[in-house]
Amino acid sequence: ERPPGCKTVFVGGLPENATEEIIKEVFDQCGEIVAIRKSKKNFCHIRFSEEFMVDKALYLSGVS
Repeated sequence: ERPPGCKTVFVGGLPENATEEIIKEVFDQCGEIVAIRKSKKNFCHIRFSEEFMVDKALYLSGVS
């Protein structure tokens, strides 16, 4: 469950070849992406412009 005011999601388990463009393509359907911070360790943080978009991203990943 997302904390109130949270506009960022953690995405783990990314394949090594996942680029920012691929991540954006997958998560664009959730809403406007403000920033993607990609780590070299197969995870990233995605910041959306609105809180409800985080809920969409969580639904997309199967987390409830």
